[in-house]
Amino acid sequence: MNNSLAEVHPELITEWSEKNLPLTPDDITFGSNKKVWWKGTCGHEWQTSVKARSNGEKCPICSGARVIAGINDLATLESSFNTNL
Repeated sequence: MNNSLAEVHPELITEWSEKNLPLTPDDITFGSNKKVWWKGTCGHEWQTSVKARSNGEKCPICSGARVIAGINDLATLESSFNTNL
């Protein structure tokens, strides 16, 4: 498939979660609205569309779009900031 995710965005193959199997990046177009699982280099896992990832969407936790207590919440980040003063 010439417009597969694997063909158009090979850099995303490493973040394709095994939770999606038997579906692979070769089986789906890069512009698909289908939501699939991703596992970032940060180790976080999340679901979003193939199209969103193709358009540059990154890990929602690391980017601050999703808040997780103990990881990227204000109390945790502020505590970390205060210890670095």
